[in-house]
Amino acid sequence: MNTREQIKKLASLLEGKVMYFDHKSYDFAEDIPHLTLDGKRENIESVVITKDGTFMQITTADSEIGLGFTEDEENTFETIDKELEECGMDEFLRDIYYNHPRSWEIGDYEDDFLTWDENTPTEETEEEEGKTQTYRVGITFIEHGYIDVTANSIEDALEKAHSMDGDYFSRKIDVTNAKLIEVLDK
Repeated sequence: MNTREQIKKLASLLEGKVMYFDHKSYDFAEDIPHLTLDGKRENIESVVITKDGTFMQITTADSEIGLGFTEDEENTFETIDKELEECGMDEFLRDIYYNHPRSWEIGDYEDDFLTWDENTPTEETEEEEGKTQTYRVGITFIEHGYIDVTANSIEDALEKAHSMDGDYFSRKIDVTNAKLIEVLDK
């Protein structure tokens, strides 16, 4: 399956929705989803693919970049395929797939997803319909609030606040990342 066909397959999985990549969730900078554009590594913050798979909009820290995958007078399919290969699109497509929540259900990218027919239920999914499971999900959040401390100086107050030595009042909690850790009952 060529790269353009893989993009169309991923487009059907994403259903026109934006996928975000949390750079802080990667242990190593080289693992962050990226493309090499104009000879420069561009870490991807988000991606959206049109439902028909002919256009991809990616967002980096500095810009938004649109990539079209249709043949015209200037670009043949051979030229498009070569450019996609040179920019590292194959690896980026795997990053998109493995960051999608359904990749756990579908399986391996090459062996399962690329040969997967969405309309044909597998034996496994037929057995599991109506069955609930317990999932362990890791949550990272930022909590906003204030703390009342009794101190003799601003330095002492800041030290006590840092060690939570006082009355803490939470005003708001923002979830910044949710990641599946494991399925608890199999």
